[in-house]
Amino acid sequence: MLGRNAGLILACLWAAGAVAAVAASGSVAIRVLACVPLALYWPGYAFLRAVGQEASSVEWHALAAMWSVASLILGGLLLNSVHLLIPMGWAAWLAAVITVSSLVAAARRPRDRARLPSRHPLRAVSLGQGVVFAAAVLVASAAFKFAIWDSQSFRQFQYTAFWMLPDDDMRPSAITIGAKNAEERPMRYDIEVAQDGRIVAVWRSLALEPGESVTKELAIALPPHEASRIEARLFDADNRDRIYRKVWIEAGGG
Repeated sequence: MLGRNAGLILACLWAAGAVAAVAASGSVAIRVLACVPLALYWPGYAFLRAVGQEASSVEWHALAAMWSVASLILGGLLLNSVHLLIPMGWAAWLAAVITVSSLVAAARRPRDRARLPSRHPLRAVSLGQGVVFAAAVLVASAAFKFAIWDSQSFRQFQYTAFWMLPDDDMRPSAITIGAKNAEERPMRYDIEVAQDGRIVAVWRSLALEPGESVTKELAIALPPHEASRIEARLFDADNRDRIYRKVWIEAGGG
């Protein structure tokens, strides 16, 4: 019994390990090593075992990869509908597919079980087929790696907000400058304010935890009959080589 189900047990253990890797580590390399087989082979393997699909060894492995991709397409639609298109959402979905399929496959009667690949499936593979299969694996793995890297590096809603506004019409020379850290880590900021190109105020090393904000009020001496450009620049205090954010307003001239 264990021999027949060894592949299913391995698939379930791999799925559990991949979920643990995604939960415990933010390393792209670790996630890729754990999740490429999880995404591109094991769901299809478990599904073919569950439905009793019979094929030659080469076709069987190709079908496993194909059904794995199909599970990714279905999973993308379902996860998007519940707003869980995140690494843990993907890992949980694929683990669920593998677990359910493995339980169905294990419950099948012996004569209904799928015929597994032969003990030496590579004997039936020609050199050309091997090259094509290896190229397909490399392309799929590279696409998966870049998708994971992109999801890790692109932070659509994790940013630093920076703004500058006049206080009110009764105090045209007073402005309020604010910054909010909505990133994943604590940040230290420098703020510089320039009036017509001349620095008029500086705040250094403003430490903000994620979700924390700071505001500063500043009184500006405005010329009586001409507009003045007030520009505020925000720097990452640990990397002042470039301006992190910049805002400006035209004040005065009334």
